[in-house]
Amino acid sequence: NELEVERAKSRDGKTMQPMCMAQHKQVLRIYRKPGEIVDEQILLDRASSGDHIIIAHHNQ
Repeated sequence: NELEVERAKSRDGKTMQPMCMAQHKQVLRIYRKPGEIVDEQILLDRASSGDHIIIAHHNQ
């Protein structure tokens, strides 16, 4: 049994490119902090961020 390769839209938005494990690491370390005027992307430091993640699905 093999897992299906996950893909993400390329920068041009026209094609789908395979994701590598380095991209998964970034996905789980970054979040969007809402701001009054502009939101901010926060990259968490793995050493101080703990071992938990929160996943929201379908606005729940």
